[in-house]
Amino acid sequence: MAERIVVVPAATMNQYFEAHDGMVIMRPEHLMEELELLSTEATLADRDTVETDETRLQIVAYVLVARPDIENNRVLFLGYRRPVSGGESRLHDRWSLGIGGHVSEEDGDSTYLPTSVVGGAYRELQEEAGVSPAQSCYLRPIGFIHEREEAVGRVHLGVVLLNLVQDVSVVQPQSESMADPQWRTLAEWLSSDLPLERWSRIAAETIQSWRTNRVQDGGMGLLLWLEPDLR
Repeated sequence: MAERIVVVPAATMNQYFEAHDGMVIMRPEHLMEELELLSTEATLADRDTVETDETRLQIVAYVLVARPDIENNRVLFLGYRRPVSGGESRLHDRWSLGIGGHVSEEDGDSTYLPTSVVGGAYRELQEEAGVSPAQSCYLRPIGFIHEREEAVGRVHLGVVLLNLVQDVSVVQPQSESMADPQWRTLAEWLSSDLPLERWSRIAAETIQSWRTNRVQDGGMGLLLWLEPDLR
C-alpha cells in the first residue's frame, strides 16, 4: 500500500517565500496559529505521485535536538551523518541537524497540522533517535523552511521544531540512518568542513543570524524568546 502523506498547495506559502527562500522564525504560539490556517488547504496524497510535483509541498516535521549547557551559557545541537544508501537518495552522505520525516495519515488527524506535525515529530524522534515523549522536556514548532535551489527542496515544506533534552545520553540512534552523532554549537557546525544538508545549513544560519542581531550569547536568548517560561 502506498504511503499517504500530507501536502499543501505550493502557492499558499508565497506569502513567506515568494521573495526569497530560507527559514522564517516565529514564536511557537504564532506558528501554531499559522498551522491551523494552513490546515484548511491540507490534503492527503500518495507519496509516489507527488515526489516531483512542484505545485504541491510535502509537509515534513524537521526536529532540531538541542541540549542547553547552562554552565557555559550555550546550546549544543545534535548532528549526524546520513547513510550512503536507503532513505532520500538526494541527501545521501550529508550531515544533518534535523530528525524528521513526512507527516502522514498515521499521525492522528493528519490534515489538522497543529496536532499532526507535533505527533509526527514525536514519532520520528522515537523511531530514529530513541527519544520518548517523556525524555523531551520541550518540543515546540519554531519556523517554516523552504528552498528552491535543490530538487528535493522544491517539493517539501519543513516545519522546524526545537526539541530540548536534559542529557545527551537520551539520544540512542535506532538505525544506521543516524551515523556518527555529535553535539556542537551552531557556530561550530557552520564553521566545520562537514557537508551539511541544505535545510540544516539554512536553519543554523537563520538562527545564528537571529541571535547575532538580537542577543550576544551562546544561544540561550533564543530559547528565552521562544518560551519565557524556560527561565
